[in-house]
Amino acid sequence: PGRGPGWGDGRRALGGESALSLSAERFYKTKLVNAQDAGAVAAIVYTDAARPDPGIMATGRAGLPAVMIGHADGLALKKRLEANPALVVKIRFMREAVDADPYRLPSFTSSGPTPELAIKPDLVAAGTWIYTASNDSSFMLINGTSFSAPLVSGAAAVLKAARPGLPVDHYRSLLINSAGVFGKDGEPAQSVLQTGAGVLDLLAALRNPVAAEPVSVSFGAGGGSPSLKRQIRIHNTGRQADTFTLTPRPQGGSPAPQLSANTLRLDPGESAAVELTLAASNLPAGEHQGFLIVRGTTSEVEARIPYWYGVTGAEPRYLHTVASGSSGSNRSIFIRVADAARVAMKDFKPEVTAVTEDAAVTSLDSVDDLYPGFWRARPDLRGIALRRVALPLAAVGVPSLLFMGYYNWRVTGNPLLMPYQLHRQIYGTPQSFYWQSPVPPGEFRYKAAEDCYYWQLSYHEVTRWPDQLAKMVLYKVKEFWAFYLGPLWTVPLFWLPRFLWRRRFRLLLVTGVLVLLGIGFYLKKFASTGEDFFLAGRKMTAWIAGLSFISANLSSLETMGWSAMAYQYGMLGAHAYLIGAIPAILFLAVVMMPFYYICKTHSVPGYLKLRYGEGPRSIAGISFSFLTIMVSGASMFAMAKILNLLLGWDMNVSIWVSSITVAIYVALGGLLSAVFNEVLQYFLIWAGSLLIPILGIIHAGGWTKMMETVQRNAAIIHPTVSNADFTSLWRNLGSFDSNPMGIDWFGMVFGLGLAVSFGYWCTDFLQVQRVIVAKDLRSAQNGTIIGAVL
Repeated sequence: PGRGPGWGDGRRALGGESALSLSAERFYKTKLVNAQDAGAVAAIVYTDAARPDPGIMATGRAGLPAVMIGHADGLALKKRLEANPALVVKIRFMREAVDADPYRLPSFTSSGPTPELAIKPDLVAAGTWIYTASNDSSFMLINGTSFSAPLVSGAAAVLKAARPGLPVDHYRSLLINSAGVFGKDGEPAQSVLQTGAGVLDLLAALRNPVAAEPVSVSFGAGGGSPSLKRQIRIHNTGRQADTFTLTPRPQGGSPAPQLSANTLRLDPGESAAVELTLAASNLPAGEHQGFLIVRGTTSEVEARIPYWYGVTGAEPRYLHTVASGSSGSNRSIFIRVADAARVAMKDFKPEVTAVTEDAAVTSLDSVDDLYPGFWRARPDLRGIALRRVALPLAAVGVPSLLFMGYYNWRVTGNPLLMPYQLHRQIYGTPQSFYWQSPVPPGEFRYKAAEDCYYWQLSYHEVTRWPDQLAKMVLYKVKEFWAFYLGPLWTVPLFWLPRFLWRRRFRLLLVTGVLVLLGIGFYLKKFASTGEDFFLAGRKMTAWIAGLSFISANLSSLETMGWSAMAYQYGMLGAHAYLIGAIPAILFLAVVMMPFYYICKTHSVPGYLKLRYGEGPRSIAGISFSFLTIMVSGASMFAMAKILNLLLGWDMNVSIWVSSITVAIYVALGGLLSAVFNEVLQYFLIWAGSLLIPILGIIHAGGWTKMMETVQRNAAIIHPTVSNADFTSLWRNLGSFDSNPMGIDWFGMVFGLGLAVSFGYWCTDFLQVQRVIVAKDLRSAQNGTIIGAVL
């Protein structure tokens, strides 16, 4: 037995006994931990009045055996415990089905009246513990009006198919006014403003000939002596004439309205009006309601038309709170106070008090103009934010910053100067112009920086002489022309005769162009809308999306880059994918992909607009556009360089032919063309790239001679790095001055693996777009994971 709040404070008050606790006081795991600390051997948790049925407890890591019972059973057990403190209770920890009261509404169900004092809702339908199929090809239990509303929609579709040709209002009335009684033994268990006409009954709607207009009658709200009239129209939607009897059925001692006619004789398709008069005196404050029962002599079912009148009062009866944020969030809470008739008391200002330590309520304002009858309480959680967020961040961040400053000071001599910044300064050692002097040497804290400086200085000594400087200037002008201006201003037809005579390459070129254009024309018919063009219709499987995702990062730039990186850094270059890609791709799949996919945006800038507004979206769009142009230019140059080396084509012609071909087939088929080509490209690039190491080993004279050549070249490429190991991923990462890259594990993990890779793989929409084209969220996430594996 529980002994009051003392056992929750950690005192050994429950040695060898079981704890009985109400579920509304604390989190389940907190209750169980407190009971266990107090010496309890088990716990019985019973629900509160708002949620009387037993449910599933989120116990966290609490290890105390516990069961949950319903509210009524908990009160009964508590009463017996008070009468007999030595009560012995036997607990059986077994999995058993628990009966729930079907005539109870869940907490998320909305109730009336509307701001215009109309009856709300029209009817109710099953919406809790729905056993339905889930995305992982299994089944799950789920709750919500998102499931009760489709049930009503499906019933409407069946009704329309079975009884075609009726007006829309008649279908609506048949569904609502054919609803069954929501309660035991024909007695409604809830108010009309909570259940409307009752619970959905499709079979009754199929058989019922009566349609009413309107579907419910609200006499409004006012004083205790009303004298009000309302009119309804009864329609015979059946196929034969019938006599209908109208009978008021008041609920809970409410007055019955007087009818202008108690029977109606109606032919098929005919209707008649009936006047309802509600006259009473000295009615108590509260709801006065009931149903008008309409039944034909030949019909098997009855129509139930709810009516309601509210007598307003000065005392509050109901309090509704709507919290727009989760626990701990600094968002407003909306509060509505209603009287016994459930009518909002707009002039009654509630009192709101913060009970959590360091929290406060800054203001309480009426928002009746936006949300009728509601008050908005604005919390101030700055104290909680300081204690729970700012201080922990400071506890972690300040030592981290101090460590980083100490690290920078040990390396560069300045706690605010990072190693990469020092390298950038060293790279600027040579003069920018001939008449300038080189940057004088500074204080070098480690040998690699000093060696880099003097290597740059030697480069300066070579290029400072007039002939070498002139050659360098001419070389840079030529490269600038070839990279930026040549493809734009040079007419490709001038170079056409130079490659037409190469028949063997002409056939290859024409075949490749025709294949790509054929793909574009074939896929054009599948890109009829903007969704098809930009997102390939969102119908890609996980494997297609994954292949396209990783293939979008494979091009001639990577073909050249792999070789160059391997030559300069050896196996350390593989960290560009091992550390610099895989963790970020998995983060994209697990964390970011649900946000990108669910918002149905075409791009990452589009998501930023939805999340933060037009400003960040414009900045991201312009930045991505600029970077895309720069990267595309580099890719075009790399591709043209390969064609120039392998086929002898002119650089400008190579860029023009390839770019025009790609532009045409992408413009025809959109992203679908790109995805199709990238899947094919994945296998072609890997097949072609596989030839590079094979031919390299053959050219070197075998594996042993190749390894000897690698070790010999390592000393030539990096003469300042002792024992430079080009064949290991991890061996030389312990120190930044003992490996070819000049980066230790800290820079590799937190620089490449965190700062660079997450920004590239998670925000570059040229990559992300390839997986948000998947047919569903699970395929998008699996496609991203497949990309990480590949």
